[in-house]
Amino acid sequence: NHDDVWLDDHLEQAVARLEQEPADFFMGAAMVAQRSASDRRGGRVPIFLGRTARRRRMSQSFDRGFRWCEPASAWVLRREAAQRVGGWRPARHLWRTPIEDWVMRAWREGLRLVAGSEPTVIKMDTQYVRGGGSGFYHRESAEHRFVADYLLPLPAADFRDYLAEEFTIHRTRWHRVVLGLVRAETRLERVLRPAFFNPATRELYRRTGLDAASAWARLRRQHRGEFLRNALRNRTHEQALPGPPSAVELVDSLDAVLGDLPGNLRERVRALSR
Repeated sequence: NHDDVWLDDHLEQAVARLEQEPADFFMGAAMVAQRSASDRRGGRVPIFLGRTARRRRMSQSFDRGFRWCEPASAWVLRREAAQRVGGWRPARHLWRTPIEDWVMRAWREGLRLVAGSEPTVIKMDTQYVRGGGSGFYHRESAEHRFVADYLLPLPAADFRDYLAEEFTIHRTRWHRVVLGLVRAETRLERVLRPAFFNPATRELYRRTGLDAASAWARLRRQHRGEFLRNALRNRTHEQALPGPPSAVELVDSLDAVLGDLPGNLRERVRALSR
């Protein structure tokens, strides 16, 4: 999620909701740019076609797919909650994507979720449409430059007004643009899917940790980590999924982010992290 963008009040809203509820896990709302258009300055303007669901529960990740809990860049949670759930597991070990796996484990641990009511993050999916093909992450993103030059300087309220207006103009169903990352389901598989993903199998997972997704993937002849392996190959030419970052790298990244925050907000974030 290195290319997603926070509005300037994202962290403040997240901390406030975590303190008010109280809750363990804030899942922010996001607008999604899935198309772009040229502008008169020779750049590209992102078109926001979708937004995350307004009411989300962690249990819904069982059968709604990875999009239901995206983007992870919109998450803020307490340190104690993160420690209870554990780290982000490598995709090469999983039948699901790591984001689904983590949210489902958080559900089993009983974390208290609060969802954002208004967008505080934008997710950029335009790279899947324009200039696709292998290694397309190496190219520059004119859509991101537009956001940085014209939208980020706006106050968060004005930024949200712009997003709301754009969404009203271009609104459509938020579809999955997967660029061949996963094989489409056959007619027979669509008929069989409800036998694998239903309230009974969801409850079985909550009680035991047994996930019907593993049997479903085997039926479809998929491999562990297949979705993200294909995504990685398309984005950067890499063939192998990387291992997790070291604890030192994660701590250094957090310190760098906190150093840019106002003093009062920085201390509130640190308090949640203790």
